[in-house]
Amino acid sequence: DTIGMFFAYLISKLTKKKKLNILDPVVGSGNLLYTVSNHLTDKELKLYGIDNVYNMVEISNILGDLLNYDIEMFNQDTLTHPFNGMDFVIADITDYTINGIYFPYEMILTHMDSLNSDGYMISLIPNDFFTHDENSEFKNKLNEKCQIISILELPLNLFKDNPKSIIILSKKHLENSKCLLMKLPLLTDVNKLSNALADIEDWFKNNL
Repeated sequence: DTIGMFFAYLISKLTKKKKLNILDPVVGSGNLLYTVSNHLTDKELKLYGIDNVYNMVEISNILGDLLNYDIEMFNQDTLTHPFNGMDFVIADITDYTINGIYFPYEMILTHMDSLNSDGYMISLIPNDFFTHDENSEFKNKLNEKCQIISILELPLNLFKDNPKSIIILSKKHLENSKCLLMKLPLLTDVNKLSNALADIEDWFKNNL
């Protein structure tokens, strides 16, 4: 829930739009998507989700109906084709390789094409995310599609193993914008967390 709340905070900083289309291409039971939505109360949201497990899609549909959200859920392989017209793509990416393909890279490249020209992707990634890109092939493809505007390393105590960061990608290339790189403090350390949030606020004011 803490991560979902932080995603919602980032979305509120990245756009002034009141109507948003948000896609979670690895939606699972919908926990991330709905937690984010619950904290964007000033927005009118249309939510989309994809999962290749039928039962997960059914659970997501039931939860979305209970929460009275405008939702569309799809039971399919998320790499089959991108959607259109998304303002945000959000995800907690499963870290695995199949048939020699590193899934997080393919998912990101696929769904950057789901975004509007001014859209953003916000995703949880493992801290060793870029070590799988031995020949910089992914990085080169990514730079053609978007711009990395921030990588925020999350506190280790949020995860039992496989520590993660948040990556923010802008479909639109932002001139003179510096990438925000930060290691977030423990959420229980109020003073350090307040300082970190102040730095993030300053970055948004000066770079977007």
